[in-house]
Amino acid sequence: MTRVMAAFRRLAVGATLCALAPGVDAQDLTARPAGAVLAQMGDVFVSRAGLRTEIGRGKRVFMGERLRSRSPDGRLALRMIDGALLLLGGETDFQLNRYIYEPDFGAGEAALQMFAGVARYRAGALAAAGDLLIATPYGDVTASGDDFWMRVHDGRLELGVFTNGVLDVKTAAGSVRIEGPYQFTVVWSFAEPPQ
Repeated sequence: MTRVMAAFRRLAVGATLCALAPGVDAQDLTARPAGAVLAQMGDVFVSRAGLRTEIGRGKRVFMGERLRSRSPDGRLALRMIDGALLLLGGETDFQLNRYIYEPDFGAGEAALQMFAGVARYRAGALAAAGDLLIATPYGDVTASGDDFWMRVHDGRLELGVFTNGVLDVKTAAGSVRIEGPYQFTVVWSFAEPPQ
């Protein structure tokens, strides 16, 4: 069988699988890794398409997966594909919607979503280029810089920069830019401007 025929056969099999599995798209069949687990503590798991899986050191995480630490002592440390370090604290609910990095081109993008909890992000190539977006219930954050933290808790979003960097926080009512070390802001509602 020629290479062309083999490629068409794989394409036909993939299309058939998509047709037979409602609610599953081609992205689910060819999930791209977003990073790997460096350390885990407490009750932490990953879910994708409604399936819950325990997570542990060395396990890869993929785009589209939702990471949850259910207990106050739950912790998760991830090394992302662009070299970033993502730390999730207790009672955190975090989604890896998109995380793409092409080292040969030095380009990529990340779109993450944080529903609850606390996270710290030490920049990799994507945040250094300003290609990191994190959506929360209270505002959207675009990050470029070295090291920042955020917390979604008690009806608000709190975030700040540890070392150098810039965080642009945008709500329906306005935006604010946080620049430089030890700067922070609080967002109470998506309908109100950040403070």
